Amino acid sequence: MTQAVMAFLAQSISPQATFEFEKELERLLREIGRQTLELVFNRLEPADPESLPKRFTRQQQEYSRKQEKTNNRGGIGSRFGTIQLRRFSCEPLQEAREDGQKSFAPLEWQLGIVGENATPALAERVGHLAVGHTQREVLQRLADPRHPGRRLTWTWVVDFYHACEYLAKLAQVLFDDARASHAWLKRMRHWLKHEWRAVFRILHSAAKHRSQRMLSATAAESYHKAYNYLNTHQGSMDYCAYRRQGFPIGSGVREAACKTVFTQRFKESGMTWKLEGGRTILVLRLAELSGVWNTAYSDFLQSRPIAIPITKPSYEGIDYAEAA
Repeated sequence: MTQAVMAFLAQSISPQATFEFEKELERLLREIGRQTLELVFNRLEPADPESLPKRFTRQQQEYSRKQEKTNNRGGIGSRFGTIQLRRFSCEPLQEAREDGQKSFAPLEWQLGIVGENATPALAERVGHLAVGHTQREVLQRLADPRHPGRRLTWTWVVDFYHACEYLAKLAQVLFDDARASHAWLKRMRHWLKHEWRAVFRILHSAAKHRSQRMLSATAAESYHKAYNYLNTHQGSMDYCAYRRQGFPIGSGVREAACKTVFTQRFKESGMTWKLEGGRTILVLRLAELSGVWNTAYSDFLQSRPIAIPITKPSYEGIDYAEAA
């Protein structure tokens, strides 16, 4: 760091020299952060295996600690770059090994390592970037390495303008006079939007006019289709109540949401998705667009399971015992 500062001060100051100095300073600071993380993480566990518990349980499965530290395969990705982590690992007992159970490292669980190779801070950054960028764009950016959990209550609303189309079909077959048809349709649309129990009243009015007319087979079929649609879906047409609660009664908000949530991220040129990958990106994108990213990620970190030691450690520098 000192050498970089002295070299910058010793030369003629120029935009290019300033650019190179700032880039070098950034690289050095990142390397300091990387080395600091690596040093701190590797000192969390004692060197003596006997200072740690011999047995652990994780998700009701018992594991036995190995006698020597080993490197995490491939290293651990962090916001500063890749670090090497030497830690003790635990392997399942013989029966569990035969069932395909894998070994795990208690220290990695305590650190919150995600996917066996990323620190929580890096995983958060990857998820955040994946919300709005393709996998290739995320990798390029990573070259240098409200109530979550509560189920939503849904209110189903038939699009108001779609419902009005069925009112228009009723008006068309119930009146021969265009002015009378238009006047009835206008009054029914007002009821539908502003009055309580509007659909019931509309159907009652339509039935009254129907009883006073002889309809052709085609007109009668059109009448019954419109009447039955309104009758079947009237539970989702309480527009007076929806407006008082601030709910949108048209599909414009939904269509705009589809564009914002799906189209802008999932339908770029040449993209194809599998269900698992699409679902993952969708969840992350919804958390970001809903403004609950920090809360959701904090809850995720707190929900990570912890391996419980069966024997109490004598080493005080690591809090395995507190997990019990």
